[in-house]
Amino acid sequence: MAEAFPHLNPTGQVFAAYYETAWDHFLDGKYDEANNLCKFLLLQPNLGRFHQAGCHLILAHSPDCYVQHAKKAVELYHLIRTTTNEDIEHRDRLIKLAEEVLEKAEHDHAIYSSQELTEEEYNTAMEEAARFQMDAEAEMYGYNQPNGEQEGDDSQGSSATAQKTPKTGTSQSQEQKDSQTLFSAKSSPSANRSTGAKGD
Repeated sequence: MAEAFPHLNPTGQVFAAYYETAWDHFLDGKYDEANNLCKFLLLQPNLGRFHQAGCHLILAHSPDCYVQHAKKAVELYHLIRTTTNEDIEHRDRLIKLAEEVLEKAEHDHAIYSSQELTEEEYNTAMEEAARFQMDAEAEMYGYNQPNGEQEGDDSQGSSATAQKTPKTGTSQSQEQKDSQTLFSAKSSPSANRSTGAKGD
């Protein structure tokens, strides 16, 4: 793992591995697995901005609070510090993608909000949310963070360049992977969002 993410500390390497797995699941259409991993990562206090933003971007395609997740992704990408022209271009491309996802999420929410959930659908949604929260908390408290690490993987001043973490053995950057995923998702944006789901 250290060889795959040499610029990250041990904690960041763990987060990066989970993050890439979440994107792999999303690309493979395993939306529940992707969503659960992203929610788990977002519970971690040391998760850096880049990985936070990417997790919110995946969850912006989910049935739950997708408008808020899309807004948070845009906000976090704006907060990523940059030091070179290449960094700025990289960050701006991510911002543009996140803004496009947000626009679609708001459009979907406007449609879905005009539809009323049945009592059974509402109760089922509440039960699933409560069950996930319990599972996520159990996973969080069972997660052993490497000793001696107090900072996140990309927080406190790391640049966009430092976040370009291609998978071992490939030349594809995470930005390219995210871009391909999002452009694919925009062609069928509700594949991970059930009809009638509420976005807020």
